[in-house]
Amino acid sequence: MESVADTEKDSVRSKSITIDRLSDLPEGILMYILRLMEMKDAICTSILSKQWYQAHLWSQLPSLYLDADSFDDLDAFQYFLFGLFTHYDKSKLYSIRYFNNELDDVDNRLLETIVDYAASNDVELLWLKCPEVFYFRLPPRLQACRFLTQLTLEQIRFNFPGPFVSRSMKSIYLDVATIDNDIVLVCENLEKFFMMECAICDTRKIVIDAPKLVILDIQYERLDDFKEEMFVSISAPRLESLAFHFNCDSLLNVSVGRCPNLESTTISFYESLKIENIEEVQRPKYAHHLVKLLKEVRDAKSLTLSSGVIKVLSLITEQLKSVPSPFHNLEYLHVYKEFMKDYIMIPPEVENYLVKGSPNASELSKGLESVKEMPK
Repeated sequence: MESVADTEKDSVRSKSITIDRLSDLPEGILMYILRLMEMKDAICTSILSKQWYQAHLWSQLPSLYLDADSFDDLDAFQYFLFGLFTHYDKSKLYSIRYFNNELDDVDNRLLETIVDYAASNDVELLWLKCPEVFYFRLPPRLQACRFLTQLTLEQIRFNFPGPFVSRSMKSIYLDVATIDNDIVLVCENLEKFFMMECAICDTRKIVIDAPKLVILDIQYERLDDFKEEMFVSISAPRLESLAFHFNCDSLLNVSVGRCPNLESTTISFYESLKIENIEEVQRPKYAHHLVKLLKEVRDAKSLTLSSGVIKVLSLITEQLKSVPSPFHNLEYLHVYKEFMKDYIMIPPEVENYLVKGSPNASELSKGLESVKEMPK
C-alpha cells in the first residue's frame, strides 16, 4: 500500500514538473536575456516556454543580431534571413548587427538586402562586419534614412556612392576597412568620425563638412602607389579632438577651418622609416607639407607627435629658423616613440618651432627634456 509520505512526494514532483518558471519571469527580463543572443539562438528559445512560443518574443526584440557564422553555408543563412524579415515586428526595430567572419562567397546583394531592410524600417544603428566582401558600394538609399544615427563598417572593402549626404547621422566608425574611392561626407549632425587602421586605394581626396563634428580620427595606410598630393578638407568649427595617422611618404595637402574649441591634436606616421627610401632632394617637400598640416591645427591646446614626425621636421631645420611657430594656445606637448628601439633627438630648431609661440614655452621645453634621448 502506498504511504502518505510517498503520495505527498509524488504530488510535489508533479507540481515541480508543471511549473513553468521561465513564463513567470517579467517580460522585461525575458527581453533582456534574448537581446544578448544571436538571432538564430533567440528564435530557438521559443521551445523553452509556452509564453515565449505564443508571444513570439524574439520578433519584438529591438535589435537584430545576425551571425552568419552560425550557419553551415550562405544559402542556409539567406533562407533564414528571408523568413526572419517576413515575420519580424518592424515597428520595434532599433538596430541591426550583421557579422560574417567565416562564410565564403559572400554575395554583395545579400549585404544590400540587409542595408535596404535597415533603410526601409528606420533603423537607428547599423553595424556590418564582413571580411570576405570586396568592392561593396554603399547603396544610395542609405543616405535617405531618416533615423540612422550610427554606422559601423568593419573589415569591409567598399566605396562611397559619390558624396555621402546625411541629415541624421551622428557617428561613423570605419574599422579596419578599405575604401576604394574619394571620401566626401556632408553630414550636418555628425559628431564623431573614426577611420581606425583603414586602408585607402584610388583615394585622391577626403572632404568632411560637418558643422557639429566634435571628434575626428583619421588613420589610414595607402595600398596603391599614388605619390601625388592628396587633398584633405575639413570644415568642422566645433571640433575638439583631431588625430591624423598616415604614411610618412604621403603628400597631404590639408585644409582645416578655424577650430576655436580644439583641445587636442595627434599626428603620427605609419612606417616612418620609409622616409629614408625617398630621394634626398624630395624629402624637404614632405617636411613642408607636414609644416602646413601643423599650421592648420594651430588652435590646438594639446599636441601629441610621434618620433617619426620629429624626424621629418628635422629634414628642414635651417628653414624652420625663419618659420614662426603656429601654436599660440599650446599648453601640453608630448612626443612618443613609434618603436621600442627608437630614440628621440629633437633639434633646437624643431623645438623652437613647436613651442616658441606659446606663452608657456619654457614649461613646454622642460617637458620635452624627459623624452630626449641620445643613441646608445
